[in-house]
Amino acid sequence: MNTTPTHLETYSCAGRDSHRAFTLIELLVVVAIIALLIAILLPSLTKARAIARITACSSQQRQIIIAWAMYAQDNKQELVGAETSVANAWARSSNPDKLQNILDGKLYKYIGQTSVYKCPSDRRNMSFNGTTYVPCPPYYRSYSFSEYAGGDTPHFSITRITGFKQPARTMVFLGDQDPRGSNTGSWVIPATGGNWTDWPATWHLDGVNIGFADTHVEYYKHRDPFTMEITWFFTPAPGSADLLYFQSIYCPK
Repeated sequence: MNTTPTHLETYSCAGRDSHRAFTLIELLVVVAIIALLIAILLPSLTKARAIARITACSSQQRQIIIAWAMYAQDNKQELVGAETSVANAWARSSNPDKLQNILDGKLYKYIGQTSVYKCPSDRRNMSFNGTTYVPCPPYYRSYSFSEYAGGDTPHFSITRITGFKQPARTMVFLGDQDPRGSNTGSWVIPATGGNWTDWPATWHLDGVNIGFADTHVEYYKHRDPFTMEITWFFTPAPGSADLLYFQSIYCPK
């Protein structure tokens, strides 16, 4: 018996081996599934990136707080100036060249990188004059030192590193949301009362990193939604949990 396939049979076998194309409906279903997965995963990825920036900022602040302690060791326990206008300022504010103000600061020789002074979450590119936002040059500095820790207020500011009674609870510096850009002085709030003077940054998932006098850095998430709405100095916030917290670490009793 002749078992050789006919031309028709050979064609039929080839037809069974060929790939079937997707229909339009199947393609739309696949696209919809991919879009759904992206919608589910994107918030998690965004939060993960924000947490990574918090960690990077904490590392930078750790470098600054260690430099702050090293300066004191090299200068008979005297603290670097918190004010940017004094001779021993940690960073300056007088030079129109904002980058040069960092290089002229007393901590730069201990740090050696200007990038450390800018928080990776600080995306500010506008300056607020109290009524209007206007474009401004790039910010190079996101942090400010507390007036209590190395400021020049008589009978208030600590001027020696040995002067802290509660170093683990005393704020030294933090992310500063100064609407003018870099703080032209030091970071100040009243030790008591219901008003902010300066206020902390809010760009880390509605929180801020804080460097303390014992050289540890801590993340604080704001508890009062109003803190995220502040745009100018001397803002009243009576009873604010955030204001009460920062008063407690600004000048511990």
